[in-house]
Amino acid sequence: MRYKIYYSVLAILLCCISIQSFSQSSLYVSAGTNFFITNSTTVFIDGLVLKPSANYNITGLNIVTRDATATPTPATYIKRVYHLLSKLPAYSGSIGIYYQDRELNSLNESALSLNNYDGSNWNVYNSNVTRDPVNNFVFTSLLTNISMNELTLSVSDALPVTMSSFTGINKDCIAKLTWTTASEQNSKCYEVQLSTDGLNFTTVGTVPSHGNSNSEERYEYCSILFNQNNYFRLQMVDIDGNTKYSPVVSVMGNCDNIITAFPNPATNIITVNGLSGKNQLKLLDAQGKLITAIKTINQTEKLNITELPAGTYLLQIEQNKRVIETIKLVKQ
Repeated sequence: MRYKIYYSVLAILLCCISIQSFSQSSLYVSAGTNFFITNSTTVFIDGLVLKPSANYNITGLNIVTRDATATPTPATYIKRVYHLLSKLPAYSGSIGIYYQDRELNSLNESALSLNNYDGSNWNVYNSNVTRDPVNNFVFTSLLTNISMNELTLSVSDALPVTMSSFTGINKDCIAKLTWTTASEQNSKCYEVQLSTDGLNFTTVGTVPSHGNSNSEERYEYCSILFNQNNYFRLQMVDIDGNTKYSPVVSVMGNCDNIITAFPNPATNIITVNGLSGKNQLKLLDAQGKLITAIKTINQTEKLNITELPAGTYLLQIEQNKRVIETIKLVKQ
């Protein structure tokens, strides 16, 4: 049986009496109320343990729920994820998570660490960790000023690279992704993965890495934007085939009525996106001579330019026998 407690009453109790611990099967803070946890009070919520090192106050509507799926997806994690309706304010203290054997997702219990989503990135905390595989418990102490939106446990294996940054921007309806690394050990490549729902990712490109490096390395990749919401992550692959994931970055589309051709420059295939209705694509050489023309009915079409010599070309998009867009293309 699950319980809901309106914590305006509970907050008064916590302020008036000394409580060493509190246990509840769920957390529900109603709008206009607050849940106040005094310094060093231990709170148990459905297997989640909070013990703040300073007085901590949760205000306004918030709910803690638990299921087996993280959104967006971090590295491999156990099938126990705590979700908060609203991101909590900066928290300092200790956090523990109990789990069941069937939730381990084939992970090594002795390597589990707290993994916290702060609203932008997943962060693994593998210092000051107490692991208890017998009682299925991981306790992390001395946390300082962390913001919580989702919590789970994941493996604490080191990444094949130490990543300094990973960002993405919308430039003319093309996602420009850039990332830098502080060091690389036995790194093979970066697989750029795209998702439109934050859950299911597909590899859209691969960027070779520098292999081994102790200095800063910078990488860049451009990807066409298909939807309003576009989520990107990097799958970092080492020379042994082991993989780890980067944090997820979101790039807004806002590409209505914008026609793009990508990649540009290109070598083999060009993808034309943003078409609407019945269009005709005309590929011209630099002097305006027609090379090929195709009729389209889809929003996205592909042009094969493998056999064309390197040089500059023009792509004309016609609708109702009127040129609505001309794009300069470069064949490498």
